[in-house]
Amino acid sequence: MIWRWIKDRLANKAFETLQKVSDAVADIINTLTTGIVKSITGWNMYKDAMQILTA
Repeated sequence: MIWRWIKDRLANKAFETLQKVSDAVADIINTLTTGIVKSITGWNMYKDAMQILTA
């Protein structure tokens, strides 16, 4: 899911070199925060299941 999030940010952009693609991906990854990762990967059904298991 994170890869899709990254790809969405690169969509419709043309890069002159592979290095520029790599730099763009690195820039996007460097903007990731814990909150963004949780929102991308945190499906409610998994959160609910974990709450039940840890209760």
